[in-house]
Amino acid sequence: MPFKEVLGQVVESVRGGIGAILVDDEGEAVDVFTRGDGYEIRLAGAHHSIIIALLEEAMINLESRDSFQGLSVKSEQITYTMLPVQAGLFVVLLQDHTGIPSQGMKVLKDAVRDIAALI
Repeated sequence: MPFKEVLGQVVESVRGGIGAILVDDEGEAVDVFTRGDGYEIRLAGAHHSIIIALLEEAMINLESRDSFQGLSVKSEQITYTMLPVQAGLFVVLLQDHTGIPSQGMKVLKDAVRDIAALI
């Protein structure tokens, strides 16, 4: 099963799914599935590395030994959920305003196992 198929299953199985993208730690797209034109999902993928760097810096400042497990951010219109697949590789999900962050997180956790199996 190619990455795009896994990403498509993620988007289709969550409420308000817009798109999902597999990106490296520099924000470069490895693969993408979207119901739209792809601009917003690629933009989210490009900016995830900035968010993760800030989180890692915050955890270092708190002297935390926990590694990044995942993040969900809900704005007025979009819910962004991201999880690491392996070092330097992340999956990001976008849901519209009807999206449920916990559902997105659960579905992405399952997808991470499928993506990792393809690598």
